[in-house]
Amino acid sequence: PVPSHHRSYRRTAEVVVDEALAAQLGRSCAIRADHRALAAICRSPRPQVVAFLRTFCVGAPRLADNSMTITCPTDSVAATVQLLLLNLGVLATRRDASLYIADAAALERALLVPSTPVAWTDDVVAIEHGTTDVYDISVTETHRYAAQGFINHNSYWHSTIMTRHVASAAEIIAFADLHSGVVATSGGRLNPYKLGLELLRDIEDRWNKGKFGKEYEECDDIALKRSWDKQLGLGRQKIFEVRRLYNDVTFIDEFLTPEFVMEQKLFTFRYNRDTDLYEIASREFKEVKEKLLFRLTNFGQPVILVEDGNYGNRGELYLRHRHEGVDLKMDYARETMRNLYKIWTRPVHLETVIEEKRRLLSFDGRDFSERRMD
Repeated sequence: PVPSHHRSYRRTAEVVVDEALAAQLGRSCAIRADHRALAAICRSPRPQVVAFLRTFCVGAPRLADNSMTITCPTDSVAATVQLLLLNLGVLATRRDASLYIADAAALERALLVPSTPVAWTDDVVAIEHGTTDVYDISVTETHRYAAQGFINHNSYWHSTIMTRHVASAAEIIAFADLHSGVVATSGGRLNPYKLGLELLRDIEDRWNKGKFGKEYEECDDIALKRSWDKQLGLGRQKIFEVRRLYNDVTFIDEFLTPEFVMEQKLFTFRYNRDTDLYEIASREFKEVKEKLLFRLTNFGQPVILVEDGNYGNRGELYLRHRHEGVDLKMDYARETMRNLYKIWTRPVHLETVIEEKRRLLSFDGRDFSERRMD
């Protein structure tokens, strides 16, 4: 039965749903393709997710080979159900609004395993009257990419599986069209999907041909190195080793080569204050490698330290940028200082390095100023 207060859940469906409502949504399939309830179920705890899935799976016929086919009302609902099943460790193949599950027993186990109870209440510490500002700094989406990085979060395996084993001749064009969008690059932005894919392919090719070790490194003949092929066939073994033993930083540090940087046309860029444009700064291998490693430290975000919360004994905020070779983006810096002023309500100062010279940026609530500190 659906609780009498279920209408309030419908009004806040973008947040979370309760277990009874999840089951009701699954039974009635009263979900439009763009309905917020789908997103709410994806954010809900395991009991609600299981209740939603159970309505689709229970009663579905099991075939003689222990497989099962589930029919959903729309393609969008089927895609959501497929994702939720994957989060429970159950693989499903989707075609339009139907899902095919090869191992129905695994599905039953996933839907029957009891989950850890989730506490939905907090202790009340104090109740005080008054008015104050509240700032929401939460992140609505998870940082999956930051957690998984170049090595894991790349296109190597899905492109290999699709092109060699799964996609038919009739499907390969559609896959290639979608895949090209994933790995597309632009002149001013690094695509980590593309970088991870190409670097793993480069490693596989080098270890297949024996392009590593002392003999190869000491060879000065460019033509010979280009045609080097000892037919070792160690590439696949090597990329499994890389995935097991390396993280993003050691991955780039160990396997990025001058040849790869040249082939992929990688470069560093910087802001030109005179033209108000970003321009290519260098194509040198050392500088490109340093910038890539910097992007993987603190996920590429600048490190800003609070030096003084009472600067000049005037209650002003003094910040210092720990410069590690990359200048701040001035448009980002100004907007950040403007927002900090709204919170601090006093002038904000930021010490940084611009074009190898120490500068102090200031914002007093109305105007920005800049002065040299050298």
